[in-house]
Amino acid sequence: MADGILKEGRIDNLPLEKPKFNLVDITKAIPKHCFERSLSVSLIFDFQMVSNGYYYTTSILVVSYFLWSGALESSYIPYYLLHPTP
Repeated sequence: MADGILKEGRIDNLPLEKPKFNLVDITKAIPKHCFERSLSVSLIFDFQMVSNGYYYTTSILVVSYFLWSGALESSYIPYYLLHPTP
């Protein structure tokens, strides 16, 4: 059921040794330009997140309106769209 989470002796599988690296080593491995702050890049990311949130929220509202209002039923679709002439 739990696939090993509740097994006895599970503590034996855990790593008990400290890793051979520390936070300073990880920080040195990341390029310096990744730590530079930029107002323009930050504003672009903020605008992108807000606009994506607005887009997806309005898309969900429009789709849910059509699903709950019954606008997708055949009585709301014009006859010529359901039965096109060749």
